[in-house]
Amino acid sequence: QGRCRCSLPEAFKADSTSCCEAMPAEAEKQEVDMAAEEATEKTEAKAEEAEVKDEKEEKEAKEEEGEEEAREVAAKKEPEKPKEQEEDAADAPRTKISPASVDINSADATLNVMPTAGNKLIMPITEGGFQHLLAGFRTTAGIKSGRYMFEVKILDLHNRNDQQGSHSRIPMPRQLIRLGLSTAGSSLILADGGSDGVSIDSEGFFVFEKARKKVSQKCGRDATMALLVN
Repeated sequence: QGRCRCSLPEAFKADSTSCCEAMPAEAEKQEVDMAAEEATEKTEAKAEEAEVKDEKEEKEAKEEEGEEEAREVAAKKEPEKPKEQEEDAADAPRTKISPASVDINSADATLNVMPTAGNKLIMPITEGGFQHLLAGFRTTAGIKSGRYMFEVKILDLHNRNDQQGSHSRIPMPRQLIRLGLSTAGSSLILADGGSDGVSIDSEGFFVFEKARKKVSQKCGRDATMALLVN
C-alpha cells in the first residue's frame, strides 16, 4: 500500500486487497466478458447466416419444383384445336321439302334446253348454229332466307364442229357452265351484267354484275360444281 499511487479513498485502501491488485482482476474479467460476448455474437451471426442459407435453399428448391410441375403440366396439356371459322347452322324447325318437289321449270327456260332422264339430265341443242348459243333455265324451288348448297355434275362436254378454214373468231371458252341464283322474272342467262343474279362458272370465276373474280380452279368432265348460299 505504501507504493500505491492511486487516488482511491482510504476506505478502499484499508481493504485487505490493494487497489492495484484489484484493477488487473477487474480488467481480466472485462476481457473475459468481452470475449464471451464476441463469441456469442459470432455464434448468433453464424446461426443467422445458416438460417438465411436454409431459407434460400428452400426457396430455390420450391422454385425448381414449381418449374418441374409447370413443365409436366405443359407436356400433358393438349394443343388447343383451331376454332372452326364457319360453324354449322342450327337445325331449322321448318318442315323440309321433298326432293321430288324440286324440278326443272320448263316454263322458265330458254328454247334450246333439252331435259332428259326424268329432268335429271339437262342438255342444250347443239345442232348447227345452236352450238354457239347459251341455254338457261330455273328450277321450281326458290330461296328466301337460310343456308343452302346445291350442286351439279358435268357428265359430258360438247366439242363444237367449227368449219375448217373459217376466218371467223371461235367463241371461247368452247364449253361453259354457270351455276347461280337470280330473282324471279330476271334474265335466264346468268352473268349478263345485271344486279339481280350471282353465279359461278366452270372456268373458276365468281360473277356479280360486271365483276369477275377467280375463286377456284377450272372444272372439267366428271367434276361437281357446288354453290353455297348463306
